[in-house]
Amino acid sequence: MTGLSGVGADGATDFGSAATGGGLHAKTLQVLVNILDFNMDPQTAVDTPAFFGWNPAAFELATFDPNILDGLKEFGIKAATEKDAGMSRGYSVGIQIDPTTGKSKGGVSRDLEGELAGY
Repeated sequence: MTGLSGVGADGATDFGSAATGGGLHAKTLQVLVNILDFNMDPQTAVDTPAFFGWNPAAFELATFDPNILDGLKEFGIKAATEKDAGMSRGYSVGIQIDPTTGKSKGGVSRDLEGELAGY
């Protein structure tokens, strides 16, 4: 398991997350990029299709359109679903506090059948 948090301009922690599973590092990085670079809320960031590994490139089962995977093969990139590549996906959970309103938003990998609670 890995965890990390973000500190806002005021010095207060405004984001915390944790991940587990075989693809935890890839999933953590993807969620952070989605939040920090693309301004996604935590649930949207967690729900985006994920990739793991590079040889072959492994993707979460049923998250990418098969045409995209076929297109990668046309460029010589070996692409497989996580199941076919023998990989394990990463699972993520996180909560973000809006520094302006103080309200919290969370995200959790849907196949964990979990939920977030905070105060």
